[in-house]
Order: sequence, then structure tokens, then C-alpha cells
Amino acid sequence: ASVLGTDMTMHMSQVSRVKGLVERLGGSPESWIAEGSGALRELQVFTLHAADVSSATKPPALADRWHGLLQEELFQQGDDERLQLLPLSPFCDRDAAKPASSQVGFMQFIVQPTFSLLAEIEPMINSEIMTFYEQNLRKWQDRKTLENAEIAAAVGKVKKVPRVSEVARFIGQGSIGTAFVCKIEGAQHD
Repeated sequence: ASVLGTDMTMHMSQVSRVKGLVERLGGSPESWIAEGSGALRELQVFTLHAADVSSATKPPALADRWHGLLQEELFQQGDDERLQLLPLSPFCDRDAAKPASSQVGFMQFIVQPTFSLLAEIEPMINSEIMTFYEQNLRKWQDRKTLENAEIAAAVGKVKKVPRVSEVARFIGQGSIGTAFVCKIEGAQHD
């Protein structure tokens, strides 16, 4: 049952529940034990979830390695979805990926709140874990700046966006399907 705690669709509700417990019980182990098994179970599941999203809290070289492995796993999922003609899941389209932007958002909206909440229970998280988080966040913010500059440069190379001005529908004799022919105007190349 704890593994279900790693389901990202449960993240916000998990943070909310643990935040309520932290506000009520603080960081004292005695308070958590006195509260009973429900509170300890909630903390156990949340800690497993934190471990699941912790790659950005590792030393930078290790964090980069984990990011590359996880990104490739998502891309392979997207490739499989594309082959099966399914809609692509978020972050799984290797052709439209913006890894730095995605990683900065994930770090700021998932990782940071998770570990900041755990740091209220165990303050050493700030010095032992969040130090690496901050290093990695700065690195990914720099990468996001470069990623955005590359996108802007690529968009700047398009002088005029082609537009479809005519769509003609033809059904040929003996054809098995319908063919659509589009007249595209205004395409310019460098």
C-alpha cells in the first residue's frame, strides 16, 4: 500500500495531510508516536514519496545521471504511446520536450515543498539535502535560460509562417480513402 504513495496524482493531498500533522505534532518523535499508527503511517508513505522524487536532491553529477535516465524512460513511454496511436502523456514527447523548463517546475512545485515539509520534522534535511537541491535548481535555471534562448533564436529564424489557404478534397475513382491536398502559401527559407 505504501507504493501507492508514490503516485504523483496524490502529491497535493499528501502534502496537505502531512502539513496538517506537522502543524499539530511538530518535529518531536514522541508527539508522532503518541498520535498513533495513523500519523506514523502517513509519514512513512510521505517519506517513500519523497524518496521517489528525490533525484534533484542528490549531488549534481548524480542528479544529472538520474535525470537523464528518468527522461529517457518517459521518452520511451511516449514512443510506445505514439506507436499505439495513443495521446502522449505529459513530458513523454521527445520531439516537443523542454527538459530544463520541466525540471525547474518539478523542482519548485514538487521537490521543494516535499523536502521543506520534511525539514520541519528533521531540520538536518536543510543542511544535508537542500544544499544539493539549491545547487541543482541554480544549474537547471541556467539551463532553462539557455533553452529559452535557443527557442527564441529558432523562432526568430522563421520569417513568415506558412498558412494553409486552400484545402481541396478529392475522392479518386476506385480509391480506398480520401486524400486531402493543401495549398501552402508564403513559405520562405533561409
